[in-house]
Amino acid sequence: MARHSTRLVAAALALLLPASAVAQPAPPARPPTTRTAPPAAGKPAPPAAAPKPGALKLPTVERFKLENGLEVAYMRHDAAPGESSAVVRARVLRARRLQEARCGTTNARLDQAQTDAHCRLAGRDFALLERAVESLQLSARSLHRILRVARTIADLAGCESIETPHLTEAIGYRRLERGRERAAA
Repeated sequence: MARHSTRLVAAALALLLPASAVAQPAPPARPPTTRTAPPAAGKPAPPAAAPKPGALKLPTVERFKLENGLEVAYMRHDAAPGESSAVVRARVLRARRLQEARCGTTNARLDQAQTDAHCRLAGRDFALLERAVESLQLSARSLHRILRVARTIADLAGCESIETPHLTEAIGYRRLERGRERAAA
């Protein structure tokens, strides 16, 4: 990635990430003391340089790269052009109409019984979901949320049933959310 692209990514991340993830300006310098002796052994040395105000802390950038891949398509010269907002809007509206026709509400507002009725999985997909629940230590509430998200992804893709790619994408979103919850704690 070119150097200017890195700066663009850093600027975009600074807008998206919480303030705690962005380096804060250095505090004002303390007045000099009359003591000229070096600090006692075992005391930490003063920091070499304060980070620039608004600069991202490296661990935050690395974590973001790991979770999201950070191969930002719009910054690549060889990337295919993305969809226009109008195309995405039409697909979202079509999915909402489908959801309301199927169960009278959007997938996000389905109760447990409606989720069980409208978010059915194939046998191997159910086994995949069970493994995810065990490995991520998810609650029944989280399981149903993953099912609703997978149903929404399938609706956006125009599929009648939830397929393996829809389920794995929904589980991936839950893993990201779970990682953010742990980082905030």
